[in-house]
Amino acid sequence: MSSKKILYLGNIPTSHPKSIGGLTTIALEVYTFLKNKNLNIEQKQIRSFWKPKWQLIDYFFWIFKAPFVFRKYDIIMIFGSLDFNFTIAPIVWIWAKLLRKKIVYQISGGVFHDKFEKLDPIRKYLLKKTILKSDYFFAETKSIINYFKSLGYENMIWLPNSRPVYEGNLPEKKYSKKFVFVSRVTQNKGIDEIVEAFSKLSENYQVDLYGPLDNKFYHKDFFKKYKNIHYKGLIEPEKVRDKLTEYDFLLLPTFHPGEGYPGIIIESFSVALPVITTNWRSIPDIVKHDYNGFLIEPKNSEELLELIKSIDNSKYLRLSSNALKSFSNFDKNIVYQKFIKALK
Repeated sequence: MSSKKILYLGNIPTSHPKSIGGLTTIALEVYTFLKNKNLNIEQKQIRSFWKPKWQLIDYFFWIFKAPFVFRKYDIIMIFGSLDFNFTIAPIVWIWAKLLRKKIVYQISGGVFHDKFEKLDPIRKYLLKKTILKSDYFFAETKSIINYFKSLGYENMIWLPNSRPVYEGNLPEKKYSKKFVFVSRVTQNKGIDEIVEAFSKLSENYQVDLYGPLDNKFYHKDFFKKYKNIHYKGLIEPEKVRDKLTEYDFLLLPTFHPGEGYPGIIIESFSVALPVITTNWRSIPDIVKHDYNGFLIEPKNSEELLELIKSIDNSKYLRLSSNALKSFSNFDKNIVYQKFIKALK
């Protein structure tokens, strides 16, 4: 099996802050897992430019680069962003098919089927005849899998967001009213709701925010006027879970349109950290209210406030234990075996 040359075409985090996100973290996890299985695999970035809209330059070049790159490999694995999937991906896929390569396609997030449904007939037909006809098509949520299976596609495989088992020590804790947010610091991740809720809580409640700032809405000094809200900057992906162990709850009151199974929720479960998030898209598939976390309605800071005030030590310990139990469904070493079977 190792003699087969595999290309993993997908973006992983670089030194550029905008390259750090859920999609690139998943790509890094998948590539590292397959590399550690002694597969003959190489990774190439789709994007070199990370300024807004500059990915169009990268996409344009891949129209011409693809045949020269692909000819060196036996299997082409493609993991692109949503805009890549609906623009350049069919052309890239056609090059791989013309070169008679085995194609393994991977998508992330929970809205691919919704976007597909709204396409004009020509673009919908193009996707049906290209990427959806890959040898294997991995999708993150059960909603996407079920949608395309209903259209007759039997190559669909459920691949939930996954992480390796945490190898560090989990501290014995009691509820200390310490909360953490780890994601892009932008409005549709629920930052305004966090600010509104914590501005009404005493200083006994503390929340730390980690992630790249969306400068359209916030600047680095925005949170300094709040005594219990602290922006901590970026955190390296491999250090996220160590940092999570210092807190009681993950906060993610998201209403991000592309949300699937947020990786930070999976990482939180792996360190016994329960989650306060929203009843949004596919999140209720993995977060069960009052079991491994809490679900509130999106854009509802009052509900978030009242929920936080209702938490006590007994409730926290129960949810923490259940969060760790929930991680078994997202253990990378189990979930990613599906890739190994596909590559065989």
